[in-house]
Amino acid sequence: MAAIAFNRSYMCDPTLLRKTTMHSNTTRLLLAVAQSANSMLEDFNVRVLYDKLEDQNLHLAAQMAKHEEDMRGFYERMCKQNDDLKKVIHVIIL
Repeated sequence: MAAIAFNRSYMCDPTLLRKTTMHSNTTRLLLAVAQSANSMLEDFNVRVLYDKLEDQNLHLAAQMAKHEEDMRGFYERMCKQNDDLKKVIHVIIL
């Protein structure tokens, strides 16, 4: 009898009820996400994959070209400053 009373009081515990409700809401959310993912995957094929990879490749190539241009400009400015500093040191020494 004590075990039955314990179980009944445990089932009526408001925190447990809240946790159970949260769990069922989470389960519903996960099921909805899984169904959405399944419908998205039905529209996904190898051609779409290659198109996405090509888009990313073009974007990455453009970014790398921009970075290369920025680095080249930085290197040229650094070399010019180095040459100017050498001239100043050479003037000071002489």
